[in-house]
Amino acid sequence: MTSEQIVARAKINARLEAARRSGDVPEMQRCLAEDIAVLQSAYGVHLAGEPDLASRRKII
Repeated sequence: MTSEQIVARAKINARLEAARRSGDVPEMQRCLAEDIAVLQSAYGVHLAGEPDLASRRKII
């Protein structure tokens, strides 16, 4: 995971915590979706465990 991805996750998590405290469920969902996207880009997998297309190109 790059330093940019770590910083992005920290910012997302701060927004998520603020949304949680205020009860803003749609913002919580957006934050979680963004966090998942950062994790997927960092590790090259999707929630189902399938490699993303970029990872497949590297493997081939």
